[in-house]
Amino acid sequence: MRSRAPRRRHRTRTPLSNLQSAVFIAILLAGTAASVVAFLLRQTGRLHERDDWTKSVHWDPSWPALPLLSGGRSLRVDDARVVYAAAATNADVFDYIPCYCGCHSQGHRNNHDCYVSRSSADGRVTEWNSHGMTCPVGPDITGDVMLWRKNGTPLLTIRNDIEREYGSRGPATPTPPPPPP
Repeated sequence: MRSRAPRRRHRTRTPLSNLQSAVFIAILLAGTAASVVAFLLRQTGRLHERDDWTKSVHWDPSWPALPLLSGGRSLRVDDARVVYAAAATNADVFDYIPCYCGCHSQGHRNNHDCYVSRSSADGRVTEWNSHGMTCPVGPDITGDVMLWRKNGTPLLTIRNDIEREYGSRGPATPTPPPPPP
């Protein structure tokens, strides 16, 4: 006599109860809310860091007046003073930082050229470049560079981070790399 194989019982999935569904949804919502709060806190911290470096840059009253532009998108005067002053007082840094807005077609060699057209032999600004007032990328690059410098990041690392962050936005200016430390 042949033995019969035991019957396999098929498990059927039971639907979640209303309570289980509510708990599951509450967990998802709590996780999403926590992610949003963490993101907002990081952004707020970045804004405070940026505010910190802007307080360390001072406008020299001997510099020429900023270029005034009519119409179109232009930096606010307070923001322009900060990024122009940063470029003017940190030429030794910005000469090694490329810009990615396409300004190489205007003969720019680096991010510094977006702001400064001419300097005297001793490095004092004698003429601003109006391009910095409307450059779609330059002020962001300038802000990142200043923030990272304030935090003690080496120039070569800053240069590499700028290339990685902004390189996909457009063609780079023909900027030489910084010398080895």
